[in-house]
Amino acid sequence: MRITSMLFFVSYGVGVGALPALAHDNKVLVYNWSDYVAEEVLETWGEDTGFGIEIDSYANANEAEARLVARGTGYDIVVVTSESVGRIIASGGVQKLVPDNFPDIVKPLPYLEDLLFSNVPEARDYVVPYMWGTTGVAYNMEEVAARIPDAPTDSWSLIFDPENAKRMADCGITIVDSNEEVVAAALAYLGKNPRSKDPEDLDAAFEVLSAIEPYISDFNTEQYDDLMNGEICLSLTWSSEGLGPMLEGEGDYAYMIPKEGTNMWADVIVVPIDAKHFELANKTINHLINRQNLALGVEYLFGAISSEELVDVVDSSLFEYPALSLPEGIREVLYLAPQYTGAEKEKLDKRWRQLQLGM
Repeated sequence: MRITSMLFFVSYGVGVGALPALAHDNKVLVYNWSDYVAEEVLETWGEDTGFGIEIDSYANANEAEARLVARGTGYDIVVVTSESVGRIIASGGVQKLVPDNFPDIVKPLPYLEDLLFSNVPEARDYVVPYMWGTTGVAYNMEEVAARIPDAPTDSWSLIFDPENAKRMADCGITIVDSNEEVVAAALAYLGKNPRSKDPEDLDAAFEVLSAIEPYISDFNTEQYDDLMNGEICLSLTWSSEGLGPMLEGEGDYAYMIPKEGTNMWADVIVVPIDAKHFELANKTINHLINRQNLALGVEYLFGAISSEELVDVVDSSLFEYPALSLPEGIREVLYLAPQYTGAEKEKLDKRWRQLQLGM
């Protein structure tokens, strides 16, 4: 999940806040999406672990990737996306992990493990999965019905059809600023392989996106507040953002996993090659992803229920939402966005910036 307002530096537990390079030996230093650890976990951190935690946050996955690739991060653990982890590993920016160091972590469902590691097989020795979710469409049911009779509320065409986007433009449309995921969604909408990197397929995907660009209010990674405040009516977004209005009492919104297929994202934990507190890093991973704390994280972050071990622990009401319980029928349409090499990603980023500028 990637959520809400930035918390640029947060300190919990033993000691006082310090810059990463000056951190004390009794603290683990974490680089993570903003507001991405359950509050209850942080409140009891020092008591439960015997050491402190400091969290520095980012708003875009490219920031975390750039720091790890460049090395010299100053952090002990970093949460990164499944789309970026292959490039990070290839750069030599992270360390191999030893499974025996994590005796208490919850094991993901087999189909999720297969989905991740068939896409990034080299990641098996370097990552521990943390949070899972989908990339779909959140929409205001009343506003969509008023503008689009018989709206296709089970399809990417709700947002990718230019006529639909035009009708919804006055009410506000946002697209998550994550080009690998959005391009894959456009390919799925076209009936193409969402993992294709064929130049002709990518051209077709960008044609879809260019056609709706004039109607887009914003490209960003912090859509939660806009949705919760009713400031936008249609959003291509992460489930962790898009489910907010539904799970926190606002009845006007729905979150849709399109029938054409959608991205299943995984945020995973890595240990930088320059981590100075390797033992604390291992203990932190083990603590964050034990049964109780991961359940708290799933509830707090609206993450998918990613393990059988969580079934009896998480709030039972969450199973009412297919985007969280991922039942049969949903699983079959899920894919992971492709792994782009550094050179391929650079070209994609350039096209993405041009799209946002209307070029």
